[in-house]
Amino acid sequence: RWEGAELGEHLRSLILTVRRGPVIYPYLFAVFPVLFIWAHSIGELTPSLEPLEILVPLALSTVFTVVVLVSGSFILKDTRKAGLLVLLFLVSFYLYGHVYTSLQNAGIGDSSEQWLFSLAWATGYLSVGILTLRIRADLRRLTNSLNVTAGLLVIISLVNIGTYTLGSWTTFQANGDKEIGAFQVNVTDTSKLPDIYYIVPDAYASSQILGDFGYDNSEFTDYLTRKGFFVADDSH
Repeated sequence: RWEGAELGEHLRSLILTVRRGPVIYPYLFAVFPVLFIWAHSIGELTPSLEPLEILVPLALSTVFTVVVLVSGSFILKDTRKAGLLVLLFLVSFYLYGHVYTSLQNAGIGDSSEQWLFSLAWATGYLSVGILTLRIRADLRRLTNSLNVTAGLLVIISLVNIGTYTLGSWTTFQANGDKEIGAFQVNVTDTSKLPDIYYIVPDAYASSQILGDFGYDNSEFTDYLTRKGFFVADDSH
């Protein structure tokens, strides 16, 4: 049980630590892309997602960031500059494919000359990195701003993931018993067992997804319903 004075001392210590600008954002930016993709694709990923499929990229990205940041801090004798260099690398790494694909879709460049784009991309990173090393200003405020920004991005992704997971579980609990009970069949007369067909069209999107692309799939689903099939509208 903390006394009032001890609690005040801990709060002052925490405030001083924050004001010093601890370099936290590289770790947050390292995991943010993985969480962002998960949050924005959770409807398609969650049903078949294995925990290792998320934990492995999170762990690899975090370990890489720790190793590079610690090594850079030791070499440069400046953790804040090392953090900026790590951030620049993460941004360039995760944006490389998106930028290259966008240029290809816009008809800019030839796919056979990707090495030119890679060379230009690496040159840009090195140029910005050299400019970062030449900074003489105090990076404390910039570090604090990046910490807050990275923290908000990670929190937003986690909230989206948690909201979807909670909503899916609530829906499952509410509808599970009702759906199971609705399709119970009396099989006491084993001489007349029903024929059961469980159809899973391979790589066939749901009516909701097809509707997002402007395609009306109701003719197909209505046909199945008229034939006595149950169409799982909310399946993934």
